[in-house]
Amino acid sequence: MDENISKRTILVTGILLGAWVFFSSLHAYFLLARVAREIRPLDAGLSAEIGLGGINALISGCVGTAVVVAGTLVFLGFVKRRDRERAEVAQEAQLALIARMSGVLAHELRNPLTSAKGHTQLLVEMLSDGARAQQKAQYVVKELVRLEALTDKLLAFARSGQVKRQPADPVQLVKTAAAHFDGTAVTIASEGAPASWSLDSRAMEQVLVNLLRNAAQAQGDGKAPVEVSVSMKDRKLYFAVRDHGPGLPEGLELFTPFITTKTAGTGLGLALCRQVVRAHGGRISLTNHPGGGVLAEILVPPGPERATSGAV
Repeated sequence: MDENISKRTILVTGILLGAWVFFSSLHAYFLLARVAREIRPLDAGLSAEIGLGGINALISGCVGTAVVVAGTLVFLGFVKRRDRERAEVAQEAQLALIARMSGVLAHELRNPLTSAKGHTQLLVEMLSDGARAQQKAQYVVKELVRLEALTDKLLAFARSGQVKRQPADPVQLVKTAAAHFDGTAVTIASEGAPASWSLDSRAMEQVLVNLLRNAAQAQGDGKAPVEVSVSMKDRKLYFAVRDHGPGLPEGLELFTPFITTKTAGTGLGLALCRQVVRAHGGRISLTNHPGGGVLAEILVPPGPERATSGAV
Protein backbone atom coordinates (compact mmCIF):
# COMPACT_ATOMS: atom_id res chain seq x y z
CA MET A 1 0.00 0.00 0.00
CA ASP A 2 2.83 2.40 0.90
CA GLU A 3 4.46 1.74 -2.47
CA ASN A 4 1.21 2.49 -4.33
CA ILE A 5 0.76 5.71 -2.38
CA SER A 6 4.35 6.67 -3.18
CA LYS A 7 3.83 6.03 -6.90
CA ARG A 8 0.57 7.98 -6.88
CA THR A 9 2.29 10.86 -5.09
CA ILE A 10 5.10 10.91 -7.66
CA LEU A 11 2.57 10.84 -10.53
CA VAL A 12 0.52 13.71 -9.11
CA THR A 13 3.68 15.70 -8.41
CA GLY A 14 4.88 15.16 -11.98
CA ILE A 15 1.54 16.29 -13.42
CA LEU A 16 1.51 19.42 -11.27
CA LEU A 17 5.11 20.25 -12.20
CA GLY A 18 4.34 19.71 -15.88
CA ALA A 19 1.33 22.01 -15.66
CA TRP A 20 3.44 24.64 -13.94
CA VAL A 21 6.10 24.47 -16.67
CA PHE A 22 3.43 24.69 -19.41
CA PHE A 23 1.66 27.72 -17.99
CA SER A 24 4.93 29.45 -17.12
CA SER A 25 6.15 28.94 -20.67
CA LEU A 26 2.81 30.15 -22.07
CA HIS A 27 3.03 33.28 -19.95
CA ALA A 28 6.59 33.89 -21.14
CA TYR A 29 5.51 33.43 -24.76
CA PHE A 30 2.72 36.02 -24.56
CA LEU A 31 5.00 38.43 -22.72
CA LEU A 32 7.66 38.15 -25.39
CA ALA A 33 5.05 38.37 -28.16
CA ARG A 34 3.86 41.66 -26.69
CA VAL A 35 7.42 42.94 -26.75
CA ALA A 36 7.66 41.82 -30.36
CA ARG A 37 4.59 43.86 -31.32
CA GLU A 38 6.11 46.93 -29.74
CA ILE A 39 9.32 46.64 -31.73
CA ARG A 40 7.89 45.17 -34.95
CA PRO A 41 8.71 48.33 -36.97
CA LEU A 42 12.38 47.51 -36.41
CA ASP A 43 11.95 43.94 -37.62
CA ALA A 44 12.99 44.49 -41.23
CA GLY A 45 16.17 46.35 -40.40
CA LEU A 46 17.22 43.98 -37.66
CA SER A 47 16.48 40.93 -39.80
CA ALA A 48 19.07 42.03 -42.30
CA GLU A 49 21.62 42.76 -39.59
CA ILE A 50 21.35 39.64 -37.45
CA GLY A 51 20.51 37.19 -40.24
CA LEU A 52 18.22 35.05 -38.08
CA GLY A 53 14.94 35.40 -39.90
CA GLY A 54 13.71 38.43 -37.95
CA ILE A 55 12.71 39.23 -34.43
CA ASN A 56 9.89 36.65 -34.42
CA ALA A 57 12.36 33.85 -35.02
CA LEU A 58 14.56 35.22 -32.26
CA ILE A 59 11.60 35.36 -29.87
CA SER A 60 10.53 31.82 -30.74
CA GLY A 61 14.05 30.62 -30.06
CA CYS A 62 14.12 32.39 -26.69
CA VAL A 63 10.79 30.87 -25.68
CA GLY A 64 11.92 27.40 -26.72
CA THR A 65 15.14 27.78 -24.78
CA ALA A 66 13.25 29.02 -21.72
CA VAL A 67 10.94 26.00 -21.86
CA VAL A 68 13.88 23.59 -22.12
CA VAL A 69 15.79 25.26 -19.28
CA ALA A 70 12.72 25.42 -17.02
CA GLY A 71 11.82 21.82 -17.73
CA THR A 72 15.39 20.68 -17.10
CA LEU A 73 15.57 22.52 -13.77
CA VAL A 74 12.25 21.09 -12.64
CA PHE A 75 13.30 17.58 -13.65
CA LEU A 76 16.68 17.85 -11.90
CA GLY A 77 14.97 19.13 -8.76
CA PHE A 78 12.54 16.22 -8.86
CA VAL A 79 15.37 13.70 -9.29
CA LYS A 80 17.33 15.28 -6.44
CA ARG A 81 14.35 15.08 -4.09
CA ARG A 82 13.69 11.49 -5.10
CA ASP A 83 17.31 10.50 -4.47
CA ARG A 84 17.24 12.22 -1.08
CA GLU A 85 14.04 10.41 -0.13
CA ARG A 86 15.52 7.07 -1.21
CA ALA A 87 18.64 7.74 0.85
CA GLU A 88 16.51 8.55 3.90
CA VAL A 89 14.48 5.35 3.45
CA ALA A 90 17.68 3.30 3.14
CA GLN A 91 19.11 4.93 6.26
CA GLU A 92 15.92 4.24 8.22
CA ALA A 93 16.03 0.59 7.18
CA GLN A 94 19.67 0.35 8.24
CA LEU A 95 18.94 1.92 11.62
CA ALA A 96 15.99 -0.42 12.13
CA LEU A 97 18.23 -3.43 11.46
CA ILE A 98 20.91 -2.13 13.84
CA ALA A 99 18.29 -1.56 16.53
CA ARG A 100 16.93 -5.09 16.19
CA MET A 101 20.42 -6.57 16.32
CA SER A 102 21.24 -4.43 19.36
CA GLY A 103 18.14 -5.70 21.14
CA VAL A 104 18.92 -9.34 20.42
CA LEU A 105 22.55 -8.93 21.48
CA ALA A 106 21.61 -7.14 24.70
CA HIS A 107 19.08 -9.80 25.68
CA GLU A 108 21.58 -12.59 25.02
CA LEU A 109 24.31 -10.89 27.06
CA ARG A 110 22.34 -9.56 29.99
CA ASN A 111 21.76 -12.79 31.96
CA PRO A 112 25.32 -14.20 31.56
CA LEU A 113 26.80 -10.83 32.54
CA THR A 114 24.63 -10.58 35.65
CA SER A 115 25.59 -14.11 36.66
CA ALA A 116 29.30 -13.54 36.02
CA LYS A 117 29.28 -10.29 37.99
CA GLY A 118 27.51 -11.89 40.96
CA HIS A 119 29.94 -14.80 41.15
CA THR A 120 32.97 -12.54 40.76
CA GLN A 121 31.74 -10.23 43.53
CA LEU A 122 31.38 -13.30 45.76
CA LEU A 123 34.94 -14.27 44.84
CA VAL A 124 36.18 -10.82 45.85
CA GLU A 125 34.62 -11.27 49.30
CA MET A 126 36.20 -14.72 49.71
CA LEU A 127 39.73 -13.60 48.84
CA SER A 128 42.08 -12.00 51.36
CA ASP A 129 41.92 -8.23 51.58
CA GLY A 130 44.63 -6.58 49.51
CA ALA A 131 45.73 -9.82 47.89
CA ARG A 132 46.76 -9.70 44.24
CA ALA A 133 44.04 -12.19 43.32
CA GLN A 134 41.42 -10.00 44.98
CA GLN A 135 42.62 -6.94 43.05
CA LYS A 136 42.31 -8.84 39.79
CA ALA A 137 38.83 -10.03 40.72
CA GLN A 138 37.82 -6.44 41.53
CA TYR A 139 39.07 -5.37 38.10
CA VAL A 140 36.93 -8.09 36.49
CA VAL A 141 33.88 -6.82 38.40
CA LYS A 142 34.58 -3.30 37.18
CA GLU A 143 34.73 -4.46 33.55
CA LEU A 144 31.55 -6.52 33.94
CA VAL A 145 29.76 -3.45 35.31
CA ARG A 146 30.95 -1.51 32.25
CA LEU A 147 29.62 -4.23 29.94
CA GLU A 148 26.30 -4.19 31.81
CA ALA A 149 26.06 -0.44 31.19
CA LEU A 150 26.74 -1.02 27.49
CA THR A 151 24.02 -3.69 27.44
CA ASP A 152 21.57 -1.24 28.98
CA LYS A 153 22.45 1.30 26.28
CA LEU A 154 21.90 -1.28 23.56
CA LEU A 155 18.48 -2.12 24.99
CA ALA A 156 17.58 1.56 25.29
CA PHE A 157 18.54 2.13 21.65
CA ALA A 158 16.56 -0.91 20.53
CA ARG A 159 13.45 0.45 22.28
CA SER A 160 13.97 4.11 21.34
CA GLY A 161 11.62 3.85 18.35
CA GLN A 162 8.64 3.13 20.62
CA VAL A 163 7.06 6.00 22.53
CA LYS A 164 3.95 6.42 24.64
CA ARG A 165 2.77 10.01 24.49
CA GLN A 166 0.86 11.60 27.33
CA PRO A 167 0.33 15.21 28.49
CA ALA A 168 3.53 16.50 30.09
CA ASP A 169 4.99 19.81 31.25
CA PRO A 170 7.93 20.59 28.90
CA VAL A 171 9.48 23.12 31.29
CA GLN A 172 9.46 20.66 34.18
CA LEU A 173 10.96 18.07 31.84
CA VAL A 174 13.90 20.39 31.12
CA LYS A 175 14.36 21.15 34.83
CA THR A 176 14.37 17.44 35.68
CA ALA A 177 16.98 16.73 33.00
CA ALA A 178 19.15 19.65 34.15
CA ALA A 179 19.02 18.38 37.75
CA HIS A 180 21.28 15.48 36.70
CA PHE A 181 24.16 17.94 36.32
CA ASP A 182 24.76 19.57 39.70
CA GLY A 183 28.35 20.44 38.84
CA THR A 184 27.47 22.16 35.56
CA ALA A 185 26.02 25.66 35.28
CA VAL A 186 22.80 25.44 33.27
CA THR A 187 20.49 28.34 32.40
CA ILE A 188 16.89 27.64 31.38
CA ALA A 189 14.74 29.99 29.29
CA SER A 190 11.07 29.08 29.03
CA GLU A 191 9.34 32.16 27.67
CA GLY A 192 6.50 31.14 25.36
CA ALA A 193 6.65 27.48 26.41
CA PRO A 194 3.32 25.61 26.48
CA ALA A 195 1.99 24.42 29.82
CA SER A 196 1.41 20.92 28.44
CA TRP A 197 2.47 18.87 25.41
CA SER A 198 1.95 15.30 24.28
CA LEU A 199 5.28 13.56 24.99
CA ASP A 200 6.84 10.37 26.23
CA SER A 201 8.33 12.02 29.32
CA ARG A 202 10.91 9.35 30.15
CA ALA A 203 12.17 9.04 26.59
CA MET A 204 12.35 12.79 25.98
CA GLU A 205 14.02 13.36 29.34
CA GLN A 206 16.72 10.88 28.29
CA VAL A 207 17.18 12.82 25.05
CA LEU A 208 17.68 16.07 26.97
CA VAL A 209 20.05 14.37 29.44
CA ASN A 210 22.16 13.05 26.55
CA LEU A 211 22.32 16.49 24.92
CA LEU A 212 23.17 18.20 28.22
CA ARG A 213 25.89 15.62 28.92
CA ASN A 214 27.43 16.21 25.49
CA ALA A 215 27.28 19.97 26.04
CA ALA A 216 28.88 19.74 29.49
CA GLN A 217 31.67 17.49 28.20
CA ALA A 218 32.32 19.72 25.18
CA GLN A 219 32.44 22.81 27.36
CA GLY A 220 34.86 21.34 29.87
CA ASP A 221 35.70 23.80 32.65
CA GLY A 222 34.41 26.81 30.72
CA LYS A 223 32.79 29.55 32.79
CA ALA A 224 29.89 30.12 30.38
CA PRO A 225 26.81 28.07 31.30
CA VAL A 226 25.08 25.53 29.09
CA GLU A 227 22.02 27.31 27.71
CA VAL A 228 18.72 25.43 27.47
CA SER A 229 15.49 26.89 26.12
CA VAL A 230 11.98 25.56 25.57
CA SER A 231 9.36 27.47 23.59
CA MET A 232 7.13 27.25 20.51
CA LYS A 233 8.34 27.50 16.92
CA ASP A 234 6.24 27.01 13.78
CA ARG A 235 3.42 25.67 15.98
CA LYS A 236 5.73 22.93 17.28
CA LEU A 237 7.38 22.40 20.65
CA TYR A 238 10.97 23.65 20.43
CA PHE A 239 13.93 22.60 22.59
CA ALA A 240 17.41 24.08 22.20
CA VAL A 241 20.66 23.19 24.00
CA ARG A 242 23.76 25.27 23.37
CA ASP A 243 27.29 24.89 24.69
CA HIS A 244 30.34 27.13 24.36
CA GLY A 245 32.83 24.46 23.39
CA PRO A 246 35.01 24.10 20.27
CA GLY A 247 32.14 23.12 17.96
CA LEU A 248 31.62 20.17 15.64
CA PRO A 249 34.34 18.79 13.35
CA GLU A 250 33.51 18.64 9.64
CA GLY A 251 32.28 15.39 8.10
CA LEU A 252 31.23 13.77 11.39
CA GLU A 253 28.30 11.35 11.06
CA LEU A 254 26.54 12.62 14.15
CA PHE A 255 23.54 10.31 14.42
CA THR A 256 25.06 7.06 13.11
CA PRO A 257 25.21 4.35 15.81
CA PHE A 258 28.62 3.30 17.17
CA ILE A 259 30.44 6.28 15.62
CA THR A 260 31.97 8.57 18.26
CA THR A 261 34.91 10.90 18.83
CA LYS A 262 35.05 10.06 22.55
CA THR A 263 37.63 7.57 23.80
CA ALA A 264 35.11 6.01 26.20
CA GLY A 265 31.97 6.60 24.15
CA THR A 266 29.69 4.07 22.48
CA GLY A 267 28.21 6.28 19.77
CA LEU A 268 24.67 5.40 20.87
CA GLY A 269 23.66 8.61 22.66
CA LEU A 270 22.84 10.77 19.65
CA ALA A 271 21.49 7.79 17.71
CA LEU A 272 19.03 7.20 20.56
CA CYS A 273 18.10 10.90 20.58
CA ARG A 274 17.32 10.80 16.89
CA GLN A 275 15.18 7.68 17.17
CA VAL A 276 13.13 9.07 20.07
CA VAL A 277 12.56 12.42 18.37
CA ARG A 278 11.57 10.78 15.09
CA ALA A 279 9.19 8.47 16.95
CA HIS A 280 7.49 11.67 18.13
CA GLY A 281 7.23 12.79 14.49
CA GLY A 282 9.85 15.46 15.13
CA ARG A 283 13.29 16.47 13.91
CA ILE A 284 16.62 16.98 15.64
CA SER A 285 19.69 18.81 14.35
CA LEU A 286 23.15 19.77 15.59
CA THR A 287 24.95 22.74 14.07
CA ASN A 288 27.84 25.03 14.93
CA HIS A 289 26.51 28.21 16.53
CA PRO A 290 27.72 31.47 14.91
CA GLY A 291 28.83 32.67 18.34
CA GLY A 292 30.77 29.48 19.07
CA GLY A 293 29.90 26.07 20.40
CA VAL A 294 27.22 23.63 19.27
CA LEU A 295 23.48 24.26 19.03
CA ALA A 296 21.20 21.23 19.34
CA GLU A 297 17.61 21.86 18.25
CA ILE A 298 14.50 19.69 18.55
CA LEU A 299 11.08 20.30 17.01
CA VAL A 300 8.16 18.14 18.17
CA PRO A 301 4.74 18.47 16.51
CA PRO A 302 1.53 17.96 18.47
CA GLY A 303 0.51 14.33 18.56
CA PRO A 304 -2.02 11.82 19.85
CA GLU A 305 -1.83 10.78 23.47
CA ARG A 306 -1.33 7.13 22.66
CA ALA A 307 1.44 4.67 21.88
CA THR A 308 3.16 5.36 18.59
CA SER A 309 6.09 3.79 16.83
CA GLY A 310 8.93 5.43 14.97
CA ALA A 311 11.33 4.17 12.35
CA VAL A 312 12.56 1.32 14.50
